[in-house]
Amino acid sequence: MKSTQFLKAFSILFALIVLVIGVIYIANPFLSSAVFSTSYQDFPDPTLMPEGEPNRVVDVPGFIQAFDVSMDGGLIAVATSKDLILYDLQTLEAIRNQPLHEQVFQVQFSPDGSRLAVGGVSLEYIESGSLHVTVWDTASWKIIYEYESALQGYSPSGALDWSSNNKNIAFSILERGLSVVDVETGKVDASLEDFIVSPFDLSWSPDGLRLISTGDLGYGLRRWRVDAGKWVRLYDPRPQPARQVKWSPDGRKIASGHFGGTVCVWNAGNNKCEGYIKAHFISVDALDWSPDSRQIATASGAIRVWDSQTGGLTSSFGFYDGIIYKELRWFDSQTIATLETSYTQYVPSTIRFWDTATGDVKLAFRGWDNIQGLNNGGVMLGLEDIQISTDRTLLQVSLRFDTPDIVMAAPWSLQMTDSQGRMYPLTDITPSDMDAGVTRVYQTVPLLAGERIALDLVSFPLQGRMPLMMDISANPGRFTINPSALQIGEAMMLDKEIQANGYLLRLTGIRKTSANELLFEFDAEEYFSGVMLYSSAAGGSSTNIAKNDKITSSISFSEMPTGAIDIEMTRIYYDAFGPWLLEFQVADSMFTDLPVPVPVTGTVPTAQPEPKFASQEPIFLEAKALTEKFNQSILQDPGWVHVVSAIITENTQPGHTYPPPYYQEEQWYEIDAEGWVTRNLTTHWGQAGDILQQSVSVGTQSINLTIGEAMEFPMHRLSLDWILHDLDYALNHDESVLREETACEDGSPCLLISMSDGNFIRRVWINAETGQQVKLQTSQQMLDGTETILFTQSFLPAEQMDAPPQEVLDMFARVLFP
Repeated sequence: MKSTQFLKAFSILFALIVLVIGVIYIANPFLSSAVFSTSYQDFPDPTLMPEGEPNRVVDVPGFIQAFDVSMDGGLIAVATSKDLILYDLQTLEAIRNQPLHEQVFQVQFSPDGSRLAVGGVSLEYIESGSLHVTVWDTASWKIIYEYESALQGYSPSGALDWSSNNKNIAFSILERGLSVVDVETGKVDASLEDFIVSPFDLSWSPDGLRLISTGDLGYGLRRWRVDAGKWVRLYDPRPQPARQVKWSPDGRKIASGHFGGTVCVWNAGNNKCEGYIKAHFISVDALDWSPDSRQIATASGAIRVWDSQTGGLTSSFGFYDGIIYKELRWFDSQTIATLETSYTQYVPSTIRFWDTATGDVKLAFRGWDNIQGLNNGGVMLGLEDIQISTDRTLLQVSLRFDTPDIVMAAPWSLQMTDSQGRMYPLTDITPSDMDAGVTRVYQTVPLLAGERIALDLVSFPLQGRMPLMMDISANPGRFTINPSALQIGEAMMLDKEIQANGYLLRLTGIRKTSANELLFEFDAEEYFSGVMLYSSAAGGSSTNIAKNDKITSSISFSEMPTGAIDIEMTRIYYDAFGPWLLEFQVADSMFTDLPVPVPVTGTVPTAQPEPKFASQEPIFLEAKALTEKFNQSILQDPGWVHVVSAIITENTQPGHTYPPPYYQEEQWYEIDAEGWVTRNLTTHWGQAGDILQQSVSVGTQSINLTIGEAMEFPMHRLSLDWILHDLDYALNHDESVLREETACEDGSPCLLISMSDGNFIRRVWINAETGQQVKLQTSQQMLDGTETILFTQSFLPAEQMDAPPQEVLDMFARVLFP
């Protein structure tokens, strides 16, 4: 009896368990279709990246952006920042170079290897450009198909794939969809344009009839029967959006890699995710099937190989902190090829061929580590090319902006330093047919392999800042005023917010400065430095640099309007704050044989001729004798001469940025036994003791350390004379020259000489005892007979010494002159 009751109770319990399982099974079809669910956390950590280099390494010129291996394994196509290069995988020789002008996201051979497609974005701005797809015939290297979108946009990892028929190619388009093209006719056979985002990835079925792609509603996958124009959605709630997708070679399964690091293995027969793998920690950046469809390789910061039937991990390797594997190709049954880049540190862009059983690297293609600077304020520096020979280095750089509406509002320069802080003299040799406002070519001394180089943008004198202008005329700020309410010299206080292209500016006042000019005042909020205004009734406009947290902008009229007028704010000026640092390591592939430079007509002579004077006037001979007396007392022996002067600039004009009202100029000259200047350091010190700018010269070579610009000057003998040439000219061109005996500022007797051409007066004070020219001054003569002082330079006593301070000598060591 007891046993019967027990069996009855057990039967009821078993039935309940089956019922519960059945309910769960029916309620959750994803569980009912699951074959396996595995995680990397259940397996050992991946093997670390092998130390050192493999036996076979190919140095590739440029930053590697994408690659593909031909189906027969004989060729590899490598797309770099410079070229599309074809290498023979047996000899490792480059057999084809094709220039590229886009940021490439994918390279792919057709299945029979007769064609090669490249997809990318022709970036005109930092993150936007036109989609560009090119297909070459690999026998003739003629372009058989080319597409460039009229739409401007950007996809961080566009999609492209060949059909098995070798003539249809599918690629993602900026209109948030897919296009299937017959490359032989150029005809679009099919297209879809209703995706949530432009697909990151797509894949043809082996029979060439269907496509699977990412980017669909709910971030699922879309399976598309191309010839019938029908599609279905593949969706599973467990993974995050998909970024990788690949049809298995046998056509039975589809693998998708997702943000969050998961992989779905879909049954192509029922469109269900029957295998679920937590493959990586953050995302699946690349995946591919083995040729026999039995394994799936995935990559992120490491490479893992999974059994596609069980979800078991068969091998894992290549872990290296700070890199990601952005592309992965299964080369043969035992070899995987990957492309790695860095996201935390600069390491060479590298294609590696891995042994899947051991994690060893059989072969590597090594490119440059970086070609892109920091984006600050909407501007970025890019390294287009660099070539190094035994006698010089040539480099080409370009600026990119966030949008087409942004341009530079001031001249820019480039500084180039190495890891020890040494500076390279950059000579601008930009061709005349190149837009030097955006692209520059520089020449400097040879670089050393392995050296770390830093490039940075400079705008003088705004160190660390870059003046930019944004054209907002397509969406201007608007307001209305009535100038008839103002008298000349009268101001109107306002507190008016103006919306301009998404920016908010505050108009605080208007002043009628004259019968035909209005001056507008704005708060210089945030980083704005100027605004340009427009009115159809106006004849001109201008803006001043922000001062005391205020921006002023004026509009002039041929005749002041008597009623209300509409004003538009069409341009905004602002300061971007750096650095715009671009760092790269000198790679072996940067070295080449450059042609011998063609001598430039009229090159700088090695020595500057001595000045020749024509005047024999007593006042000139007196000044010349005093100057020679001082020169002989200071420049009699080889060594160093120290000269310091204080410079005051008065009556600066609006918008004037350099020189400041006051600064000190310090000169250190090294002279030889004959008085020739062999080295010179010039420093401009601000009133607060800060360095405004600095330059160094050695022999005929000179570099402005503040902006990096290099120039060549003739050798010259040092003379502490600043006015004899002007005095000789004045006396020989009937200018007014006056002599006066006076006292110097230190009480010593001084000879004052004044020269006037009717517009300007130049004065010099010469110490009658020492012969030193101690003060220079320039004034402007006004029509009413008065004068306005423009410039005054006062010299401290010059001195000669055996050697300067060590910090001065250290400055010469900073510059790598030829």
